[in-house]
Amino acid sequence: MSVSPMKTWYTIRAARKTAELRIYDEIGLWGVSAKQLLDELTALGDLQRLDVRIHSPGGDVYDALAIHNALQRYGGPITVHIDGLCASAATVVALAGDEVRMVSNGQFMIHEPWTVTAGDADDHQRRADLLDKTADQIVGIYARKSGLDAPQIRELMRAETWMSAQQAFEQGFIDAIDEPLRIAARVFDLSRFTHPPRGVSMAEVADPAIPEDAVQAEPET
Repeated sequence: MSVSPMKTWYTIRAARKTAELRIYDEIGLWGVSAKQLLDELTALGDLQRLDVRIHSPGGDVYDALAIHNALQRYGGPITVHIDGLCASAATVVALAGDEVRMVSNGQFMIHEPWTVTAGDADDHQRRADLLDKTADQIVGIYARKSGLDAPQIRELMRAETWMSAQQAFEQGFIDAIDEPLRIAARVFDLSRFTHPPRGVSMAEVADPAIPEDAVQAEPET
């Protein structure tokens, strides 16, 4: 499939000793890999602060796990800002932050990992075993942040649980709730999910100002 070089699911904006990583699209699609994102982040060198802004319906869970693990290794202070929707694999990235903040009208959704398989019974069983191992990894990330035990989390995942900011705060997935920012509408196709709340595909997100002396690094595709 042909991919436009400007069609990416993240941008990195750097100014002095701070940087902002914006994930405002599906994770791992459009021909851009997590490795490219992480290579660019590493190239920024030592930073005093990293802000990660998220408005995403999720995407490739393995790219999300790779980003989560790299951010955990990063070492510097990381603040995650959920600017609208944080669903599926995007929640794995979000919980890499030292502090996770969410706008009061945002949505946070967790569910079981899934995939499409083809082949014989052994092929399907191997894929099912892989999904179970992946789910265990995700449960571990959610448990460390929230303090909930594994059976509680797995029940929430199986139910495809959509949470308001207040609910996500009460469950321990986020640390603070912010007032909504001035917004620009963004539409996501959430038809692959079972129980999306009415209107969430029209989640409204902020467009943070770029400092005049900022340098914007765009990944190559």
